[in-house]
Formats: sequence, structure tokens, C-alpha cells
Amino acid sequence: ARVDVHRHGAEADAGAAGSQPSAAAPSAGAPASPLPTAAEAAAAAACQPGMYSGTFTGSIQLIGLSLSSVTGTVRAQLELDASNETLSLRNARIQGIDQNQNEVTGVLTGKLNCRTRKLEDGRLENGNYHSKEDTQGTAFNGTTQATYASDPPSATGTWQAVADALQVIAGQGTWSLVFTGASPAKD
Repeated sequence: ARVDVHRHGAEADAGAAGSQPSAAAPSAGAPASPLPTAAEAAAAAACQPGMYSGTFTGSIQLIGLSLSSVTGTVRAQLELDASNETLSLRNARIQGIDQNQNEVTGVLTGKLNCRTRKLEDGRLENGNYHSKEDTQGTAFNGTTQATYASDPPSATGTWQAVADALQVIAGQGTWSLVFTGASPAKD
């Protein structure tokens, strides 16, 4: 069966020759249909749930100390919601080191909107930057932004970190994820 998404003017007349209009066909003055457009449906269908991995880079600075370059890995499970409109970041963990082998860890949270291809409510949470000698480290949180692409399924974004009201840490950088396979089966 042939499906035409949009027809206008003479093209619509030529395509409709010999066919009767449907009784449910909207009039020219009717409000737009709540159904998604072909482009919106394609965008939603292009969201790929599953396991993703990638990298992050950037810099972190404790107030009073020199700037440290950080680099590491990002691993995440992206789960498609029931409406097929968003991919939720699950278990999205960053883990890396600076040039002196001091560790940095954290969790990325948020939802990738399949229509806009943007990360919504992006957060960097439970961050910790600590030296080999310091078992507690310095806690931080922050924000993150990202854009999703479907070919190949991937996300590329930025992060910014700040500590508590004392502002004893600051940082910023980039991160990326690429689809690596289907999510493990649930028990």
C-alpha cells in the first residue's frame, strides 16, 4: 500500500483522482492533528536503547591548587521509556585520573529527548576528586548538556563541576558515548 504523508495543491488532486475523501478528513480550518509528523516519528524511532561507552576529558581545580587535567571513561545504560520519547541515563558512571594519578569519579543523570535530541535535566552527581593519599576526597556536583545522534547511536556533551557553597572545586570538560550493544536481559 502506498502512503503519502503530505500532499498539496495539484499533487493532492492528482493523487486523489478516482478516490473518495474520507468522512473523517479534517477541513482546511481544522486544528493540527496531535499525531506526530513523519519526522518526529522517525526521530523517536531512531533512539537506540542499550549499553554505551565512551570517554571524558577536562580539567578540575581545587581552590589554591594548580589546574589538573582529567581523562577517563564513561559507561552508561540508556533505557527507552514507555512512550518511546526519551532515553534515561542509567548507571552512567565516569571514572578517571588526572596527570598525577589522582582519581575522579561521578554519575551522569538526565533524559535524552528523542525528538529534540537534547539531554534534559542533565546533572553530574556524586562526584569525588581525591589523591592517592586522601581516602575521602573532595565531593562535587554539577551540570551536563548533550546532543544525541542516531547514526551511529551516540551522545556528545559537556560537563561543569562545582563543590558546595564554599566553591572549593571547579571543573569543566567534554564527554561522549557510543552504542556498544543491547542491554543485558533483566531477571
